[in-house]
Formats: sequence, structure tokens, C-alpha cells
Amino acid sequence: MNKLRQCLPQLLLFLCLIGSIKVSGARYGTGSGSDLAPMENACRKGARSLPLPVPYLFQQTPDKRLERDRERAYAREQFTKNFRDLQLLGKGLLQDHEATKLSSARLAKSARSINKCARTLRSLIALGEMASEVEIDKEIDTAREFDESIRKLASLISEFAHNPVHQSNKVFNTDQAERAQTDLLTIINLSKALENKSKDYARPNQRSPSK
Repeated sequence: MNKLRQCLPQLLLFLCLIGSIKVSGARYGTGSGSDLAPMENACRKGARSLPLPVPYLFQQTPDKRLERDRERAYAREQFTKNFRDLQLLGKGLLQDHEATKLSSARLAKSARSINKCARTLRSLIALGEMASEVEIDKEIDTAREFDESIRKLASLISEFAHNPVHQSNKVFNTDQAERAQTDLLTIINLSKALENKSKDYARPNQRSPSK
């Protein structure tokens, strides 16, 4: 019984280490069951056969507060990147369209990238359930409809980016938050519709033979 009490703290530390390694492996795609086998076998043999000294185990135990800070910093970094990319993509898409430099392939690529950025932002912003579904035209097949949809998408991106809810951290405005969420959801749906119809893209100076 005395030996068990002496070994228990080391065994608990070792189990914590095993858990942290498994979490790290799952998150970063490294490590496997075979990598952990020697440590698990050592645990079965008893604390005396642990391959790592106790001080080293203490160093490997993750600090939850630091881990949370890293996760928040990563989330802020992802938000800033996708927020900036969304604006650049929307502006670039409209400019290429107006300059008649936009092709069906480029439209598909831009719409797909915009959709990805918008989805990432929506996952990072709380209160996503506040968004209201806005009906959009998914049957885009004429030059006029493409022109209207691309301009609408660029306008939505601009309105979302300049929503005051992104600028104030002290005062929460429900109406502004709802507007931002609704704009973001509409951006997702409209960019997906444009991507799906991109092969039929027609420039503003082109006429559909059926119209």
C-alpha cells in the first residue's frame, strides 16, 4: 500500500502526459498509437520504469490559461486574415467584372474563395443564429443577372466590413449584430450561387442568344 501511494503521483503525471500527447497528435496530425506504445508499456511496469524524470513531466503538462490565450490569438489572427481577404476578393471581383476582364473560371475561383472566407468568419463570430435568411436569385444565366448579382455581392461585403459592430468592443448593438450576421449569410449563399452558375457567365456587354 505504501509503495502504491509513493507511485501514484508519478503515475497520474504520466497519464496526463499521455493525454496531452494524444491531443497534440490529433490537433496537428502527428503522432500515432505506435508512437505512444513504449510509454504505455512503461506505465504498466510501474512508476520506477518511467522513461522521463518528474521535472520533465511537469514541463510537458500544458498550462490551460496559456493554451486558451494561444487559441484566442489564433482566432483573432484568422478573423483578421479572412476579414481582409473577403474585402479584397469582393473588390477585385467587381473591378474585373467592370473592366470585362472576368472569365468564367476566375468567377468560379473568386466566388469559391469568398464563400470560404465568409464561412470561416461566421464560425468565428458568436451569435450566428441571429442571421435571417434572405432570398436570392440562384438561377443566374443572363448578362444582366450576372451583373446584378456580382454588384450585390460586392455591396454586401462592403456593408458587412463597415458594420459598426466590428469597431466597438464596449457596446453591443443587437440590430447591428443581426445585420452583420444576415449580410454574412447572404454573402455565403450568393457566392455559392455564382460559383454554381459561373460556367454560364456573360459579361455586361454580351447578350444571351435566348433573350
